[in-house]
Amino acid sequence: MPPAGEGQVHGRFHGNATKGNKFWVYPKDKALVTPRWDTHLPAEVFCTNCRRVRACLLSGGIVEYQCLGHDKDAQNHDWAQRPGQKMVTVGGVKMTAAEAHRRTR
Repeated sequence: MPPAGEGQVHGRFHGNATKGNKFWVYPKDKALVTPRWDTHLPAEVFCTNCRRVRACLLSGGIVEYQCLGHDKDAQNHDWAQRPGQKMVTVGGVKMTAAEAHRRTR
């Protein structure tokens, strides 16, 4: 596992920056809304430095976590690259080509 975890790191954090670097762990039978910060992975696999915030009981078992940050070089690791995935750098941030495409739409 990469040092920061399996989730996408932006800057020094996982999760939704506009919501305090939070991410959500979904039950396996629920579809993810935003794969950039929603996951089926255990929280400690998605992010190695996080804390549980709360269980969203009205959301059918979704649990909210907050990334507490990683080393300044966390975004430069090949943490997001999977076999066959093309990586690009946009604005100094390394990401998958698919993520770059989503950002430019």
